[in-house]
Amino acid sequence: MPAPDMTAPDPTLPDAAAADAETWRVAPGDDLRWFDGAEEAVLFHSGSGETHLLDGDAAEILQSLEARPGNAADLVARLVPAALAPERAALCGRIEQCLREFRRLGLIEPVPR
Repeated sequence: MPAPDMTAPDPTLPDAAAADAETWRVAPGDDLRWFDGAEEAVLFHSGSGETHLLDGDAAEILQSLEARPGNAADLVARLVPAALAPERAALCGRIEQCLREFRRLGLIEPVPR
C-alpha cells in the first residue's frame, strides 16, 4: 500500500486549526501491529483491516499517541528536545499533517471531553 498523502486536506475535518488543538488517541479496542524497517514502518490496523506504510516520522508520531493521548503541542514536546527549538516549528506542521491523515484513515479519534 502506498504511503499516506500527508499534504492532502482532510474533508472530514472542516476546521483544521480546531483539529490541531484537539487531543487525539488511538481508538480503544483497535490493535495496531507494527513491522519496523530501516526507514519506514508497516502498520496493520485491526479496526479497518488495512495495512499502511509510514515513514519514520509518521510512525514515531502514531506510536507516541498509542502510548499516551495528546495534541500537536504535546507531541512536539515529547518528540523534539528543547535544545532543537528551530526544528520544533517545522515538526509541528508535520505533526498536524499526520494527525489529519491519521484521522482520515481512522487510526486515531478525538478524546471525549
